Amino acid sequence: MPLAGVPILNKTCPFGYTIDGSTGLCTLFNPWTIGGVLLGATVVGVTLGEAAARAHRNPRGNDLLVAGAGALGAGVAVGLIAKAFMAPPLPAASSDPIPAKVVQARRAQAAARTIRAVSPPSVEVAPCQIGCRCIATSSDWCTDGQKLINPQSISFLVSFVSPASAPPQYDFTANVAQWIGFFSYQADQYGDTWCPPTQTYSTRMGDCEDLSMLVVSVLLAGNVDASLIVGTVADPQGTFGHAWVEGVDAQGWFLIEATNGKLYRDQRPAIYTPSLHVHAGQCIWGA
Repeated sequence: MPLAGVPILNKTCPFGYTIDGSTGLCTLFNPWTIGGVLLGATVVGVTLGEAAARAHRNPRGNDLLVAGAGALGAGVAVGLIAKAFMAPPLPAASSDPIPAKVVQARRAQAAARTIRAVSPPSVEVAPCQIGCRCIATSSDWCTDGQKLINPQSISFLVSFVSPASAPPQYDFTANVAQWIGFFSYQADQYGDTWCPPTQTYSTRMGDCEDLSMLVVSVLLAGNVDASLIVGTVADPQGTFGHAWVEGVDAQGWFLIEATNGKLYRDQRPAIYTPSLHVHAGQCIWGA
């Protein structure tokens, strides 16, 4: 990989979106433009078909063919328009710093850990998901985090091009942030389970640690310095445990909220309080 190259995230946009060639971002395509082009092509095809039908003196058979082609074109145009309107808005457009379902799930997990800590287990706890790691203590955040963050395993998502070939205004970190925002948040069902980035990528879902480790791995694969941060987040009802991504790229310091794809630059929002930085080869406790 040429370190002087510009990292490009190789991604597939979700249903209803296309890649903007000037930025590399997934954007909702303009249904009216595509629908208008298809309808215009249908009109031209119908006109030419009718002319050919008259020239061959077989109007009835050819007219049926022309009508069918016209109906097909109109149907495709309407379908594309409907498809675009069915597509969800960009995930990062939410005004909430962290999705409400994430807050609820993290609070429920904290309550469950408290109950397990003070009460003897009455039933056998299900084992960890295959390929994932069960987190039992805070020291596991460091050891398992370092083992699971693996840029080599996810490097196929990143390619490098010459600076002249990169799209204008391209921002690799912003692309990664928007891309992870299309993944789904899935709370752990039993205890605290951390899964490898390849598994999170293949399922397109995970909790805050899973999504954050995937983001860190992709950023590292793109030669962007990034760390998994474990800490707490404050809201009007108190605080809860959480994980997110922090790093430094060519534009400076940034924070990515991996559960919705929000990207913050220059200053950490006051709601975030870090406890552990899991970096390549080391763990740093404290803010």
